[in-house]
Amino acid sequence: MPSLDSEVSSLFSLPFEQFLRSTGHENAVRDWRHESRQITWLGAQWIFHDFFATVTALVKPESVERGEDPGPVPTEILARIWGLTARILVDACMVGYGRSPEFKHTTDVWDESMINAMIKYDPGMAGIIGLRQDAKAKTSKL
Repeated sequence: MPSLDSEVSSLFSLPFEQFLRSTGHENAVRDWRHESRQITWLGAQWIFHDFFATVTALVKPESVERGEDPGPVPTEILARIWGLTARILVDACMVGYGRSPEFKHTTDVWDESMINAMIKYDPGMAGIIGLRQDAKAKTSKL
């Protein structure tokens, strides 16, 4: 049984392939929906994803009385998967299942000009993406 800390309040599972779909009802997943928003950053269009589903999750109780079991309990929740987590899951599904999602997704943003723009915007990005300040960025695509 996984241990839950204060940052992670619930633990649940979803079918991996679901992250290529806009809607659906599969196994224990109900009310699945996808929403997105588009922004412009450093001259490129970026799409941010939000996924929502009603699931049964293991949730750690807020307070535990003496003698009670402190373990997580199954609870129905509306789960939100968003931000970088959603991005990574969509990208991983695209690679794993060899197809594009049912919705629009930013796939070609890590070219040399974008990496250089990121480094110019924030020189610390070079270290984060594994480039030395004097090294040229290399092109890579999903």
